[in-house]
Amino acid sequence: MKLWSMQYDTDCIIFINNDEVIKLLSEKLKHCTVESETITASDVGYAYTKKDKYINKLKENSYASKFIQLLAELQEGKHQELACGNGKYKKKVIREYLGIQDTKNFSSLVLKKSNVIEYCQTRNIDLSGQTITLAS
Repeated sequence: MKLWSMQYDTDCIIFINNDEVIKLLSEKLKHCTVESETITASDVGYAYTKKDKYINKLKENSYASKFIQLLAELQEGKHQELACGNGKYKKKVIREYLGIQDTKNFSSLVLKKSNVIEYCQTRNIDLSGQTITLAS
């Protein structure tokens, strides 16, 4: 018979939901300190996944986010070269500034996005017609 000598302390974590196997392991490891903890489904979850990171990266780099950032800068008085007078900006100029060639793409990628609509409504920015009118 060979005797095992434990030269180092070892920690082992076992996740299992079978009570019989837990009892069997406790009997086999009788010279070891066994601690048991019950974890419920509400204790287990994730904080952040790769998919969440990917979706957030897409949102940050979207035309809608760039448009909102541009609107914020316009409200601060920056980019006066884009203005066509009295707090008004032509959609065509803004679209070309963002690098969008097609007007339909500008509408679908930017103007119809819920976060853009919400941003503009809360700040009284008018998107109707061919111009964007900032609230003064």
